Amino acid sequence: MFSRVRSSWPVLGAWLLVAAASAGYAALCCAVFWALGQPWWWGLVPTAVSLVGAEVFQWLRPGAASPSRDTVLIEPGDAPRLHAIVDRLCALSAQDKPVLRRYDADRPNAVTYTPRGEPDTVYVSRGLLERLDNRELEAVLAHELAHLTHRDQRVLTFATVMGTMQWALTVPGMVLLGLGWIDVRLCVLAHRCGHAWEPGFDGPQGKLEVPEHHLARPFPRWLAIAVLVPAGLARGTLWVSSIVVFFPALIVALLAYIAVSFPGRVVVLRLIRRRELAADRAAAELTGAPSTLAAALTRMAEPVPESPDQDLRGLHAVSPLAILPFPRPGKAGNDRPRRTDGLWSRLRSSHPPVAVRVSHLQRMSARLSRT
Repeated sequence: MFSRVRSSWPVLGAWLLVAAASAGYAALCCAVFWALGQPWWWGLVPTAVSLVGAEVFQWLRPGAASPSRDTVLIEPGDAPRLHAIVDRLCALSAQDKPVLRRYDADRPNAVTYTPRGEPDTVYVSRGLLERLDNRELEAVLAHELAHLTHRDQRVLTFATVMGTMQWALTVPGMVLLGLGWIDVRLCVLAHRCGHAWEPGFDGPQGKLEVPEHHLARPFPRWLAIAVLVPAGLARGTLWVSSIVVFFPALIVALLAYIAVSFPGRVVVLRLIRRRELAADRAAAELTGAPSTLAAALTRMAEPVPESPDQDLRGLHAVSPLAILPFPRPGKAGNDRPRRTDGLWSRLRSSHPPVAVRVSHLQRMSARLSRT
């Protein structure tokens, strides 16, 4: 019992830090409302809204963020070894079998993700299938299945929204959507007057466009002149006010948000690293071979040259759920400890160093050998 409590304390302690950061932000909001002469308890409303928003975000994730667009489905006939390993692990852990997809990269890696409205999916790189033997591949896949069992995607979404005041970004986001909506309506009027104005704002899915059904409904000439002049004045006012007032205020607000949310981001990243260690521990318990997972991590962390035109933007978005972090553009991606790695690098990392993970697994292997 004591060993179970001791092993779960790092994750619980990280959650307590996230809760403390969220409580601190709530207190700050209460103080702001009190200073403005409003009821202090209004400061609790954003926190309550963020709880609901975290769940809503699960359903409103833009489809473009899904990594499936850069991957191919792996059928049982395409990789029987891979499917046999996953079938065995799912039988041992009593969980449903996820969809398996492959992306084209030499670097060995794997990541779990549940696209909106789709089943749980495990993405594996071509290099993972080519470079790891059966036992190592089993250990890596057990790690990814542990992420699914722990529902880490949902957990990390809630932690990020609660611990970093992410709800504060909805205010400028709603203003931008409102400005874009007005701009599109003015462009619609211009199109019906015979002038092809293009919207200047972006929406959640990219550049806003004038709906096609408006293009075939022109105004009479006498009405077009009467509509175009006030529409042009309104659009000019919209752009001037946006450039002079809104965008400078947005920049200042974003800088303030980055500064205020920094402590929360640090504790959320700590939670992400602890969840990664928890997935390592669960994979080692499922396979009964901590040393195999340690060997797989060591091999996967070795530097591998990447093709320069490789596009992994969709996978970079879900890097916290990968067994190793995806390298930043222009980086070699070597996860071995370096003398230049300081406190700042460790704080902003989404994964513990491989050396730390291997050390945890070696101690776990030693405990198992004594029992």
